[in-house]
Amino acid sequence: MTFQPQFQRKFSSIRSRSRRARARRIVRGLRPSLEFMENRRLLATMMWTNASGGDWDVASNWVNSLNPTDQHVPTAADDAVINLSGVVVIHGATTSDSVNSLTVDAGSTLDVNAGSLTLATDSIVAGGLGLSGTTLTTNGNLTVSGSLTLGNGGVVSGVGQLTTASGSTAQFGGVGSVVQFSGVQLTTEGVTTWDGGTLQLALGSSWVNASTGATMISSSATLSGDGGSGETFTNDGTLVVNPSDLGTSPIQVPYSEGSSGVLNVEGGTI
Repeated sequence: MTFQPQFQRKFSSIRSRSRRARARRIVRGLRPSLEFMENRRLLATMMWTNASGGDWDVASNWVNSLNPTDQHVPTAADDAVINLSGVVVIHGATTSDSVNSLTVDAGSTLDVNAGSLTLATDSIVAGGLGLSGTTLTTNGNLTVSGSLTLGNGGVVSGVGQLTTASGSTAQFGGVGSVVQFSGVQLTTEGVTTWDGGTLQLALGSSWVNASTGATMISSSATLSGDGGSGETFTNDGTLVVNPSDLGTSPIQVPYSEGSSGVLNVEGGTI
């Protein structure tokens, strides 16, 4: 019993130190502090600025629409706009570029023939778009109201849709060429010339020749699939086999014809 006051004093001291420590922790938690954040760039609209055309991957060919001192090649955080009439922009470097969206105005042309280009959201090409020997990935809806040229080795991939609008022109392939749509749904509403070679629908891609679409097949073209489900060709418009074509043009995916669809075999065999 004689030790109880001493024990109580020690216990009180311990409790007091505990309260002070807890108070210090609370105070420290209320103090302002610096926190390092990840480096983020706000969405910018990068405008093509070289009136002579040129290389996509040259920073000085682009300028931020809101900051004339900011010149950089468009990134995944940017919208890329090519709106200078008469220019031809070439994506010819072996780089993999990504943009949020792409706009090519009437009178301007983008030629993608090396590396790769990815579009994250809906994009519009009112001018010209050329693709050969490489991949264009669209994860939104890509609408071409001007002209589309898909040459040997050209691949359109992604989870979006490619539409060649009414009034547009499209040219696919060529003798001995191989072009591919991989995962992308293709709708042709304008005039399409399929100059032979193999056009492959892969990873569930389908092709709809819309009611306004007019597609001419020549030079023994082959439409094939890779065995995925949904790989079909639907003709709601006009499909013509060129009268000068004396070969056979096989369609190796399920074919259907809508009430407005017309198939004219003017030469060779389909």
